[in-house]
Amino acid sequence: MGARDMPESSRYADREAIAEAARRVVGAGWWQRDADWLPPGFDTYLHLEQAARLLRCYECRVVPELLQTPDYARALLTLAHPEDSEAMRERRVALRMRRAEILTRREPVQLWAIIEESALRRPVGGSAVWRAQLEHLSHAAAQYPNVAVQVLADPVGGPAVAEGSFSVLRFAEGDLPDLVYLQQLTRRVFLDASADIEAYMGVADILSVHAMAPEHTPALIEAMCSSQPRTVDEPNPR
Repeated sequence: MGARDMPESSRYADREAIAEAARRVVGAGWWQRDADWLPPGFDTYLHLEQAARLLRCYECRVVPELLQTPDYARALLTLAHPEDSEAMRERRVALRMRRAEILTRREPVQLWAIIEESALRRPVGGSAVWRAQLEHLSHAAAQYPNVAVQVLADPVGGPAVAEGSFSVLRFAEGDLPDLVYLQQLTRRVFLDASADIEAYMGVADILSVHAMAPEHTPALIEAMCSSQPRTVDEPNPR
């Protein structure tokens, strides 16, 4: 990829064309009240996320954003934006929690997440926050029929197959093609060329074959919590 976000074979010439198509489907988003701080390109992604009927994601670092608890998200956002005021941080957390409502709305999005085992073992926010996050993830995996969570064991080597985290979005609306979304440090990239879609879907398929089946995820998370000693940041039981 060169400096442009979209390849020559893309159906859409640029990010604005994608954004306009998403706005026609979704309309004005509830997140417009946060327009004063949203990063460039994130408004487009929020429209696309709301319009999607299927999200397939691979996450190698942390729990996917749509499955995070407020405390876990707060810990991550504190690391990412140490300069934020408390009020600003809470706005970021509130937006992330509101986004997750697409999983429980009347016509919920189908979420298929593949998560590296190492990402789940990372004690973001300390052991109490970490345990609560894993319990929330286990509950979603077990109770939400529209959510499938697969864990990729460390020896499998997911990072050797995929260069980093990614999401593939599919839509019911004909105005929007399948898209790959890559969140990078300084920009957000949207790909819709058929070769890109096929490549990323192929990687997702490979990872899903090697990851643990979704029905085993709650038991794996329970074992993961049981194997970790309680640390000093968690109060002793009375």
